[in-house]
Amino acid sequence: MEKSTKLKISGKDYVVNFPNVGQILDIESLKSALTNGQYGDFIKMGTKYSNDVLDLVDTIATFSVLIPELKDEFNVKNFSDMDPFVAIKYVKVYKKQFFLWFNTINNELRKLGNEDDE
Repeated sequence: MEKSTKLKISGKDYVVNFPNVGQILDIESLKSALTNGQYGDFIKMGTKYSNDVLDLVDTIATFSVLIPELKDEFNVKNFSDMDPFVAIKYVKVYKKQFFLWFNTINNELRKLGNEDDE
């Protein structure tokens, strides 16, 4: 199981490590902050647009914590200031490169957490 992966974003490579506990908490907190505490409501809505917003929020929160130098590349103070036509490129990277790797490790962690203690 690889605990890091390389992401290619706008022609540049970034090595991203699987988040530690503090980073996981930061990512989840940022998801809530970006949606003004309405993240769960977006999930419940289940519309195409709300799902697109969730993908964007997940991308911004994750990359803000794990690749903070990305915002410097695009001259924005924070990812929420980013043009949506640029942001959609990050969502594509998140979904096609990052999430598959992340989800594989996360599923393994869940299995370990569900094992009976001996």
